[in-house]
Amino acid sequence: MREALQQACAAYGCPEHIRSDNGLEYIAETIREWITEEKIQTLYIEPGCPW
Repeated sequence: MREALQQACAAYGCPEHIRSDNGLEYIAETIREWITEEKIQTLYIEPGCPW
């Protein structure tokens, strides 16, 4: 997963933020670590409100 994200950033540039479900139970540990290392902000959707 981490390699795929790094390849996407190399090809297209890293995003300023990543939007996801509200709460840590929906975010994989590897993704959280990668987001922190790349200094990408996180935005959570409102509970019960789809994108």
